[in-house]
Amino acid sequence: MVFNKTTIAGSYLLALQFVAAFVAVSFLVPKVSFAQSGVINAIGSGRDSNEAIGALLRSVVGKYLKDESPNVTKAILQSEVVPNGSAFVQSYKILEGGRSGSTSIGANVDLDVLRSLIRFTPVQLEEATAKAIVVVRGARIPDGLLAGMKPLPPAKSNPYAVLETAAKDRFARRLFEVVSLTPEEIKELPEGEDIASPEMLRGLGAKMGARVALGISSKYESFENENSHNLDQRIVVTATLVDVKKGVVLGKSSVNVNDPKTRKEQYISDLQRVLGEEGKDLFHDVFVSAGKRFLKTGDQQEFSIVRLESPQNAILVSKFRSLLEGAKGVKSLTEHVIRRGAFDYALRPPVTSQQASKILKSLTSDEFSIQTVENPLESEGANAPVVVIRLVPKASQSIEKPGEGDISVAPY
Repeated sequence: MVFNKTTIAGSYLLALQFVAAFVAVSFLVPKVSFAQSGVINAIGSGRDSNEAIGALLRSVVGKYLKDESPNVTKAILQSEVVPNGSAFVQSYKILEGGRSGSTSIGANVDLDVLRSLIRFTPVQLEEATAKAIVVVRGARIPDGLLAGMKPLPPAKSNPYAVLETAAKDRFARRLFEVVSLTPEEIKELPEGEDIASPEMLRGLGAKMGARVALGISSKYESFENENSHNLDQRIVVTATLVDVKKGVVLGKSSVNVNDPKTRKEQYISDLQRVLGEEGKDLFHDVFVSAGKRFLKTGDQQEFSIVRLESPQNAILVSKFRSLLEGAKGVKSLTEHVIRRGAFDYALRPPVTSQQASKILKSLTSDEFSIQTVENPLESEGANAPVVVIRLVPKASQSIEKPGEGDISVAPY
């Protein structure tokens, strides 16, 4: 077949028109990246593992969260993400390190957790500006711990002030206008009522013209130490975040704080230090839970949270994880959030509370039994666990009082 010059020129022009049309359409059609949500793998390097995780998280945020507010993202990355890096990686593996003073790490990172932490802003509440009120009232320190101590100035006598400051800073980073009650107004609040109750917070928020209200309360409680089997004392700190306008709980979380075993004159300062550390996990859960309410993801695989509370014995925790991972009906099990007071495991496929209990009852060990927690340290919303458990060593069961929520596990 023979083509003349006119035919060839016409074909060339037609091809150019087709290419131009394709390029024009490609600019009009949004590019969809399926890596923008869910779990991704990333690599980071540094002088040690902590620095490597920090570098890894900076890289992930810079690459995948470009569509978030840059000023908010930068502030939260520096103040909340990098300093608490272990809360954002589900698992990691050291690829290289130790010899040359440089460590390289590969880790799984949940983009939705990062995005949720950053996304909770007035804009997501459909507000140009919004007020946030923070109310903190901790449990009264037992008189026996304060007996004989010299009176402290107000600024140093309240160990819970560190939580109030940290909460206000988090709202300020997210561009909320922070408002507070005066000390006199706090004293006028009913003594017996929980300052972190949604009803109390909604009333206080409405009074101050706030869109959201965060309440933090605490209480002392006794518990049996898994190692010594003695009764110890700890402080349970609870935080609740409420949308005042809509009357819904955006997030709720609790952490266990071990009562400092120090001299009386150091008790308040040591308690304040521990509260500051545990507060990182407390606020992380609350703000991630709130942000997930405004997060729209694609066809992300769902999962359910199984929470292991007070995981003090590393050997038993490892054996429990192996048993659960191999249980019938469990497709995969990954660490979702690892904190000082609890381990959250992401169980796939998702299950109900009844199904989770059935799976746990099928686990057998001659070293421990599994006990459900009747009043779990739960996070409402997207982070809520379907079941919360504790591992009870078999050696200590002779002094355990069986509760209504116990799951008996028969030995091999």
